[in-house]
Amino acid sequence: MKRWGRWVSFGCGGGRMPAVRITQRSSAGAREEPPLLREGASDPPRTRARPVTEGERRASVKLEAARYSYDTVRAVDGVTLEIEGGRIVCLVGPNGSGKTTLLKLIASLIRPSSGLVYIDGKDARLYSPSEIARTVSFSDPHLPRTLPMRVVDFILTSRYPFQRTLQYFESEDDLRAVDSVIEELGIAHLLERRLDQLSSGELQRVVIAAALAKRPRVLLLDEPSAFLDVRSRFEIMDVVRRYTRERRAATVVALHDLYMASLYCDSIALLSRGRIAALGAPAEVFSSRVVEEVYGVGVKTVRVDGTSLVAIPLPPRSGN
Repeated sequence: MKRWGRWVSFGCGGGRMPAVRITQRSSAGAREEPPLLREGASDPPRTRARPVTEGERRASVKLEAARYSYDTVRAVDGVTLEIEGGRIVCLVGPNGSGKTTLLKLIASLIRPSSGLVYIDGKDARLYSPSEIARTVSFSDPHLPRTLPMRVVDFILTSRYPFQRTLQYFESEDDLRAVDSVIEELGIAHLLERRLDQLSSGELQRVVIAAALAKRPRVLLLDEPSAFLDVRSRFEIMDVVRRYTRERRAATVVALHDLYMASLYCDSIALLSRGRIAALGAPAEVFSSRVVEEVYGVGVKTVRVDGTSLVAIPLPPRSGN
């Protein structure tokens, strides 16, 4: 689908429908292009996620004694964790501690060998695949670059779970959702590129845009700050936090960056060998000795602006 710039054509692959001009009527009755599509338009107003009305429920995720193994390797070992809507829970821990596997369990990409996963109070096994696809977004940073697809087409695939049978045209809600994340993440200049033409940082923004375009109740991000420069890391996490607050989403983020985790996460789950070694507010977890025991390095906590407590890993002592 090509909408951004001049035209819209609907569909993917060989079954593409004819291009259609996107226009709207002004108050005087004249036809005009939407602000994003006007020639010479610059710095359009930032579109944010629609605020959730008072009557809408907060999302929730709960794991009860969840376990999962890859052959003989126990990746997740009896994890119990609850995530409330409107809050960000960060999974931190060394490589192989179970962070990505835990995200996949919540996303129903894999099933726990024992234990349960609940989404909005309902056993995840009772959801149909289409219901899960509409409710949960999982952002995988290891997207194959070889997909023969433009950026705009890739982002639009996240709206497929909301389309009805034999629906050939994206709905206005689909277009608004995609427009919103394109503006929010500042990727309009990338839309016509193929995925294999993007840098690692650009591809990361596109992957996160696709996850947000679904407008999920449960947002799962695996290393969203990976491959990004310093400024982009803050921008991405600002967007994630704003989305979580405004839509009361249950957001779980796997991070290696303890500094970013201490700034943006409401709760920290420190994983070690598939188990939760520490759980609590960033100030509590990063101030404890267990962090040094899990990582094998010390962590210094520093106050920023007199309010935020950030964690800074220290190099191992000589001889360790």
